[in-house]
Amino acid sequence: MCFRCVIAFALCVVAAGCRSTAELSPKVTRASIRQIKLGNAQATVTELLGAPRERKDMSDGWITLVYSRPAAGSATYPMLWVTLHNDAVTEVYAKRYVLWGADDDGVYLLNERNPQGWVSPDFDGAFPDFPREKTSTHAFQ
Repeated sequence: MCFRCVIAFALCVVAAGCRSTAELSPKVTRASIRQIKLGNAQATVTELLGAPRERKDMSDGWITLVYSRPAAGSATYPMLWVTLHNDAVTEVYAKRYVLWGADDDGVYLLNERNPQGWVSPDFDGAFPDFPREKTSTHAFQ
């Protein structure tokens, strides 16, 4: 392989490794995540965060709303899950995946043990501070 091709490939990998929020639901922001409270109904969550990317129906009234997907080619990307039981929020959990998903750091947790919410210093860098325009039609309907 030619030297220029190797350099071009390396630059593409570095450029693709920038933080990506493209796979987040458009209304997901730091502020909208923090507005979710324990006990909120699914309708309130959807009003604040928009339509989830995926909905996982578990047994006995448990539901997990997934508001992100792995961002292909990104070295770092955020993930967000909201868990409800009988239409009441029981947990909000966010991670920041690093090294193309090889490792992850929890950045936000709201649950019964952390009713005021636990926030990592990396939370602000993981999620955007303003809503984005909808760029994908892949959101759960």
